[in-house]
Amino acid sequence: MTLVNGKQRRVTLLLNLQIGYCRRIVTGVAAHAERKGWLLEEMPAIPGVRERLKRSQPDGVIAHILDEPLAEMLQEFEVSGSQCVIESS
Repeated sequence: MTLVNGKQRRVTLLLNLQIGYCRRIVTGVAAHAERKGWLLEEMPAIPGVRERLKRSQPDGVIAHILDEPLAEMLQEFEVSGSQCVIESS
């Protein structure tokens, strides 16, 4: 089990599960999370998710974002010890 400050690591997934690519990401992340003992939480990848993220205080966020304002919000969102990587096509 992966612990952060003595607590189980919590990771939030911001993915559109209607997209097959995102469903496959969830499958892979869930398998990895099970091996590592992570707690996963799914949230919709919508602009209003910022407040939910603040309340949730995850240790990490895995996201597939197609909305520029949401991408900018995630860059500003503070997750302790995290790195924000934005890739665009």
